[in-house]
Amino acid sequence: MSRFTVSLDDPTDEMLDYLLKKYGGSKSEIIRKAIKCFFERDSQKERIDETTLKFYLDHLKSEEHLLFDISFWRIFTHLLQNAPEECWKRIREVGYDHGEQYKDKIDSAYEFLRVLEMSNWLHIHVDRKGKYTLIPRNIESMDLIKTFLETVFERIEIPIKIEEGVGKLRVLEI
Repeated sequence: MSRFTVSLDDPTDEMLDYLLKKYGGSKSEIIRKAIKCFFERDSQKERIDETTLKFYLDHLKSEEHLLFDISFWRIFTHLLQNAPEECWKRIREVGYDHGEQYKDKIDSAYEFLRVLEMSNWLHIHVDRKGKYTLIPRNIESMDLIKTFLETVFERIEIPIKIEEGVGKLRVLEI
């Protein structure tokens, strides 16, 4: 086992003290675990950036979101194709609620589109500032995404235009 000296700034030292009180053990054990955790995360084939990782943690720990298998998503969006108007009314209500939740947190369409991308609803291709091509996880989710986004952006008061393409949606900030 090698030995070395580490200098910590005050905030980092306070974090270490907090971890010692919470988990016990020695400073060396906490530092070894931190290095191991960082190494495991860094050596993953597909690393998740800090923003996305924080998004996942925040959404899952709030217990108002869940992980949803893509097969269930495909079944759900398939069944929506013949859903009654009452179902679409409810989807618009959820869109309105999301718009209310995000209206003071975002300044552009892209910021909310990133939320959907990090939630695995779609992939975003930035054509240029204010113009985006959305590639949904499955074609049958296009109506859901379009209806949801129209309602969200209406509530947030970000004027947009959504055009349907073959297997994609184009969003233009107006």
